[in-house]
Amino acid sequence: MQDWQYVNTNCLEITIEMGCYKFPQKNMLPQLWDEHKYSLLAYMEYVHRGIRGFVLDQRGHPVKNAVLSINQGKNITTTDEGEFWRILLPGRYTVLVSHRKYLPQILNITVDEGSAKLINVTLEQKLCRENTVDSIRVRGEGAVRIAVFGVDSLGKSIVQELANATCLPEDLFVEILQQSTLHLFPSMSAERALYLK
Repeated sequence: MQDWQYVNTNCLEITIEMGCYKFPQKNMLPQLWDEHKYSLLAYMEYVHRGIRGFVLDQRGHPVKNAVLSINQGKNITTTDEGEFWRILLPGRYTVLVSHRKYLPQILNITVDEGSAKLINVTLEQKLCRENTVDSIRVRGEGAVRIAVFGVDSLGKSIVQELANATCLPEDLFVEILQQSTLHLFPSMSAERALYLK
């Protein structure tokens, strides 16, 4: 369970083996505590070292599942609230903050002795080189023409998300966009119907 917790939740669980007896007698516990309490408490204080903070988008909303890659050690992933934390020794680090929907950001940070350094990161959304006519998004260059349009506010929102998802080449859309041209209309009107002819 320890490895799974560390990889998936950034929770550092440990097993402390303090003596030769798997099940020490009750009268042995005070001595075991006295022999190990300072090292255990010092270890627990490490939670306050390193870096901590939030990854947010430009509107101040949390970015879930952003990945922080540090030039040494394991990658960490932000929580649903965009929160992250990483125990680090004092020193200089290069941190890459990335997410598939946002432009990556590289931070050069210095971690000092003492409390964890608060670092809040704002990521910018990826922008396409838009091939647009009156807010119509065109993706791909294939012979098959496909039109997708929204008929209400929810449809408009979904078409805009599709435009963002197809903005940069991703495995899911590469083959489709090689064989077809996708015309995305956030909303439909009589003038835009003429565009389809």
